[in-house]
Amino acid sequence: MSLHYDKRSAFGYEIRGALPVRADFRRTHGDELVGNLPDPSTVYFATDTVTQTCLISVRCPYPDSTEVEDALVRFAQRWAAAGAIFYRQCMGEMSFFPLGLPAHVKLLAELDSERIRHAAEDERTRFVRSRIQDQLHEAAHDKPLLSSTQTGVDHA
Repeated sequence: MSLHYDKRSAFGYEIRGALPVRADFRRTHGDELVGNLPDPSTVYFATDTVTQTCLISVRCPYPDSTEVEDALVRFAQRWAAAGAIFYRQCMGEMSFFPLGLPAHVKLLAELDSERIRHAAEDERTRFVRSRIQDQLHEAAHDKPLLSSTQTGVDHA
């Protein structure tokens, strides 16, 4: 069962993802979440009883999202069965937002920080390799090619 609540159409902030929920979760609990979100916002949620998940998407016209995220954290503290990483976009900048059981959120945050650290290392490695390639390219064009007499090779 899915529901869509449109409180306003323009947005500068969006968060969305699928949260594993407890077996006793019902659609009315999702309605409570919607009631706790600030106006104006656009909210979409769908529940899947087979996978025991709740798909949530919230859009707001303002970039200050603490009220939305606080409502989602309170919702997850009550109904989450596990952790999940939600996609978050604020004024065009994309990031991730771990949500769910506190122990899972901690592990997901650590995983995300490792991902960021590796991405930074990869970027630094690409930069260094590029610099090395540039220097090799410059060195190859700055020095004249060696002749056979300079190398001591006799091609007779």
